Amino acid sequence: MRKISIVVLLVATVGMGWFLYRRDVFCAPSGIAALSAGDQCDMAENRSLLDDRGTEAVEGKPRRGTGAPAQSAQAQRVSRRQSEHRFVVATVRPLLQTNLDYSARLQAVRALKRELSRGEIEGLFIYLQSRGPEKGLAGMQERYLKNTVMDRLIEQKSAASEVTEGLIAVYRDREQDEVIRDYAVQHLGRWYEIAPEEQRDRIEEVLWEAVGETDNTIAGTALLALRRLARTHPELDKSAIGRAALEIAGSEDCGEAAQRTALQICGLLGMDEIAPVAFRLAKDAGSVPLRISAIAALGYVGKPETADFLRTLAKDPRLRPAVDTALKRLEERRNRS
Repeated sequence: MRKISIVVLLVATVGMGWFLYRRDVFCAPSGIAALSAGDQCDMAENRSLLDDRGTEAVEGKPRRGTGAPAQSAQAQRVSRRQSEHRFVVATVRPLLQTNLDYSARLQAVRALKRELSRGEIEGLFIYLQSRGPEKGLAGMQERYLKNTVMDRLIEQKSAASEVTEGLIAVYRDREQDEVIRDYAVQHLGRWYEIAPEEQRDRIEEVLWEAVGETDNTIAGTALLALRRLARTHPELDKSAIGRAALEIAGSEDCGEAAQRTALQICGLLGMDEIAPVAFRLAKDAGSVPLRISAIAALGYVGKPETADFLRTLAKDPRLRPAVDTALKRLEERRNRS
């Protein structure tokens, strides 16, 4: 009987070892050779992790429907990141490995094939939605990496819905680095031209949502994207873009970055209605960059008599280059008329 027990124990041990070996080959970070099978194993896990985010515990509250004790927000973030990283496919995993430097992570992005697998797309969005910078990276390095990742993602027409919703999720995450959120809006503007037509209404909707975020650079980024797209996409309302820019440019409640971009767009659109606002800001704004933007707008919409006003501003050496450019533009417009 004792011999039989020993044999059974040995068989069970060997079986468990074989199971763990197979799991490591196909799901653990064991190298590129097993990627295809690893993708299949990882994809279901990644999708589950991404889909569950709406019901995760928030700031110490347990997930809905569970009786789990409250955790600290920090403990939740650490637990979630460990769980997510475990199932990211091997080709993307270097982006999340804290023991790798910037060069190694950038190389991992550049080594990705042009057509990404579903597991790679999901892994890249897990990385984008992390709130950095990752350990071992400076802020600008993290921003460049994430910008490069977004460049790769907007090439993936075969996963159009995932790309659209993933970029929207990054933009809407108010705890994300503001620059990364701005990058997401930029890429949504580029994605509009690449994405299948059925995605465009959704993208336009979110770009207009971003126009309402006027306390930072995001409104201006969205306006620039809409204005550029409207030149080749007649379904976009140019007059609505102009009205939004005019409202932002003249509002004291909007951030300076948004105002400067709005002035630029009004000038490029040739909106005469911006002239009173531009005159006021060029003369009295407390910010030199804002005054420069207003001067530039006057170069696009000013009348011949505007030149005399601009020359009075040229006494300030900080404004003189902008005044010279605006005067040249006024002269060119007069010669064309």
